Amino acid sequence: MDYFHTKQDILKNSLNKLAMAYFCLFLMAVVTAGVSMMFYACLKRQGYLITLMHVLWNIIRFFIFSFFLYGTAYGI
Repeated sequence: MDYFHTKQDILKNSLNKLAMAYFCLFLMAVVTAGVSMMFYACLKRQGYLITLMHVLWNIIRFFIFSFFLYGTAYGI
């Protein structure tokens, strides 16, 4: 039985680290989007920033959807 408990602990620890890395990627995308929005408001030439903000917005929407699925799976 100890064999299965150690495997369960290893799996739980690795999933916690994976979730933390996933959340850090999400936070980096949010911070980058916020900074690009500040530059977008301050700069005159905004063509390339609007493209970057669209990409970041889609990344944030992906994270929102994936966190919803993660929470659903965790709740089940």
